[in-house]
Amino acid sequence: MKPSVCLLVNELGEMPEAALVERYLPASRIDLSVSTRLPVGAEHYTAIVPFNYRKLIEGVASLGNVLVFHASELPHGRGWAPIYHSIAEGQPRYVVSGIRASREADRGDLILRASFPILPEYTATFLREVDERLFLFLLARVLEHWPDGCFSAVPQPEGGSFRPRRRPQDSEVDPALPLNELVRHLRAVEAAHPAYFYLDGVKYLVSLRPEVSPVIPSPLTIEYCASGEQEQWEEWA
Repeated sequence: MKPSVCLLVNELGEMPEAALVERYLPASRIDLSVSTRLPVGAEHYTAIVPFNYRKLIEGVASLGNVLVFHASELPHGRGWAPIYHSIAEGQPRYVVSGIRASREADRGDLILRASFPILPEYTATFLREVDERLFLFLLARVLEHWPDGCFSAVPQPEGGSFRPRRRPQDSEVDPALPLNELVRHLRAVEAAHPAYFYLDGVKYLVSLRPEVSPVIPSPLTIEYCASGEQEQWEEWA
């Protein structure tokens, strides 16, 4: 029997690109459905997986099959705007943690961690594109390891850190600062809330992009937290 998976999306139009879904989660191997709310009989699915989902999932603590991907090395980096903070903080690697959903956000048991180096030419716009592919690839790896939905997981270590929610005004820059002090911030902001500054009463928008488009990150390292098993993927996207 094929694993049954439900992707939770805010709106059906936010579904990942169909060609990518078929590449990583082909209909020949996975019974995939999409919903804007927790489906009836949720406990019978192999996995329920939020995709950039911003709604509260009622009763999640009683379900062991809700799988969440959060872009930080949990328990560090709980909270908001993980792509921005990964670049702005100068993190050497982009890390995504796969966890069981829990009553408290980003505190569920760890199933896996995946990571790749953050190169100087990577921007938030590029990582946003990569993130969708990585989400689907990691979901496929989890289903390959645990087609019955019995995901092996371990509790998160004590401690950790929390990243705050970003506001549009947080994108403002001081034009008096040297450019080299602004580069990380300029790389880390996204098109929806671009960097800006005011000069002589005029608001200027600022964007930064490399001359040559970045290439898909490689290698990708995956660690399965309960067993300590690691995989290296040179070609995954």
